[in-house]
Parts: sequence; structure tokens; C-alpha cells
Amino acid sequence: MKPPSRIAPAMETIPPRRPWPLRLGEARPATLARTESYHLITDGGRTYVARVALPAEPAPPRGFPVVYLLDGGACFGTMAEAVRMQSRRPSTTGVDPAIVIGIGYDTDEVFDIEQRLLDLTPSTALDFPESGGADAFLEFLAADLMPAFEGRLRIDPERRLLFGHSLGGLFALHALFTRPDLFSAVAAASPSLWWNGGDTDAEKLFVGRKDRFMRDTRLMICVGELERALPPGLVKLQPGARERHMVERARDLAARLHALEDPHLEVSFIEFAGENHASVVPSAISRSLRLLRRFPSGEEGDRLA
Repeated sequence: MKPPSRIAPAMETIPPRRPWPLRLGEARPATLARTESYHLITDGGRTYVARVALPAEPAPPRGFPVVYLLDGGACFGTMAEAVRMQSRRPSTTGVDPAIVIGIGYDTDEVFDIEQRLLDLTPSTALDFPESGGADAFLEFLAADLMPAFEGRLRIDPERRLLFGHSLGGLFALHALFTRPDLFSAVAAASPSLWWNGGDTDAEKLFVGRKDRFMRDTRLMICVGELERALPPGLVKLQPGARERHMVERARDLAARLHALEDPHLEVSFIEFAGENHASVVPSAISRSLRLLRRFPSGEEGDRLA
């Protein structure tokens, strides 16, 4: 006798759910929390835009550390959110709450190529007569922009980080070489060391100085692993620079500065795996924030006797 066959119960039909009623309100511009924007007009008629991100916490007794960020129109949001995320747990990340001041131009484009070529290059290239204004721009930062914001905000002048990428990285190094007293930390990401044939005059003068530093200073030079050659856009700027090896040039400079064995200069070099000239920026920004950590003495950036 065969056992009775087992009949599977019919599957219950579940009626589809009605979509949750959703009403879209009026569209409004999205903004980052605790940020401000200022238009700055110089005596010479130049216009800059400074974007500022402020911590939510009360300022410490000596004020907040500050990040001065070049190419603010391109990098401000990334830097502001990196600081906000990492400073939530300083004991774990080594990143304290900090003020971010991004310096850029009055444009909706990511970059203003002509103005940054003028402001961020330390020497004039034959192909670009409107270049070589780094000294004037650095003086604007030191004499005008920084005093204006440090007089208004609770900023610790002994804890300043300058961050620059590409031509901004070249400028950051120029600032270190010519005004080593201005920043306690400098981050040069993918610096354009090929500019104008690899001009090294400022570095040579810096190396020859006996009084290079009035305080302990950190320098980070970093580059993406995939930057083995110049990106096509940069080759167009200076066709003769096609063979300017980005990674080797950055590594060699870091090695030369490390070889100085200056007790007041802490040099690091990072080659970020799998990153190119553009994608390296978030990695560089994230890592640069550690440059503002306190020195072993506990007195960040103290001036030397």
C-alpha cells in the first residue's frame, strides 16, 4: 500500500504594499553645518572667497588649531567633514577639533586655473607670463588674511597647518622654505615639483639657512602610487615636463629634507597605493590632520629659545 502523497499547501498571495506616502518639500540649497563664507577684496582689486568651518565644542584655553586650506573651492567640503568626523574621538584618532579656513576664488568652477597659476607658482614660466605670484600671495596670507581671522576667531597661532595639492602643494613647500616660522605643520600633496623645469632656488636657500626654524615643525609630502607620469592636463601646461616623474621627485625631496637631520623638522613621505593625481586628495587630507597632534613635549609648536 502506497503512503498518501503529501501535497504542498498553496502559497499565500501577499498583496503588494502601498508605497509610503511621501511629499517632497521645497528644494533648498544644502549647506555644511557650522560653516561660513566671506568675500575678501584686496587693495589691488583681487577677490578671494574664504570658507570657514567651526567646531561645535567650546574653544580650549589656547584656542583651536587651524587648517589653512588652498584651493578651497575644490577641497573645503572634504577637509571640513574629515575634521568633523575624526575629531569626535580625539583620543582614538589623534585629531582635535579644529577650525578650517579654505582660501579660493569667486567662481562656481572647481578651479580658477588662471588665478591659481598666478598665486601658487613661485617663479614665472616662459609659457605663462601671468605666473610666479607665490611670494605676493604668501604675503597676503600672512599680513592680511591670517590676522583678520585669528583676530576674530579663537585660534591658537602655534598650531597652524597649511594644506595644498598639486600647484597648491608646490606653494605649501615654497611657504615652508621662505617663511618657516609661519606654520607649525605643512602638507604638500602631489606637489608640482616639475614647475618651470624643477626650480629649486627656494629649497637651496632654505637648506643654507642656519636659523631655519623658530619652532618644531612637521612636514608631510605625499603622492599617489599611480602618479608615475604627469596627468595629460598638466602636460598641456608645460609640454616639456612630460618626463617629470611625480613620485620620484616627491620622494627625493622628502629624502633630501630628512637628510638635513634638523632636530626641529619632522619629515614624512607617503605613497598612497592605488591613488592617482585626483583621487589622492581625500587620503592626503585625512592623513594631514595628524600633523596637528601634540608634540611629545606636550607643547605643540612651541617656539624655540
